[in-house]
Amino acid sequence: YQRRVRGTIQIECFQHGLTGAEIKEMNDGGVCSEVELKYGRERYLKWSDFLLETRAGNVTETDVGCGAEPSRWDILFTTPFLNKPLTQKMIDSLRSGWDILEDFVGATVTESFIRHFKFYHKEE
Repeated sequence: YQRRVRGTIQIECFQHGLTGAEIKEMNDGGVCSEVELKYGRERYLKWSDFLLETRAGNVTETDVGCGAEPSRWDILFTTPFLNKPLTQKMIDSLRSGWDILEDFVGATVTESFIRHFKFYHKEE
């Protein structure tokens, strides 16, 4: 089964042939559907398997807007890190950047709290 996602193709390979109804259910679910997950181990080649493979050529990951939960690793997609060799200085900047929060233990993390840090404690 394959599904086009904004110019890319999402591929899932199953151990058995899919019925028309099964394909329709996946297609009707849209790009953010996870209906294929209900097949569990019957999927012998998953889209996530493709994502973990080494890439060649000009490959760019694109957020298709499915509301995936943010990860602590998302910071590595930012300009100071993306496509650059990881250095000890980068790691140290990550550590020291979060140390300031120790002074705010107990504070409620609100939008204005975050805006304060974004404005007054910009990344170097």
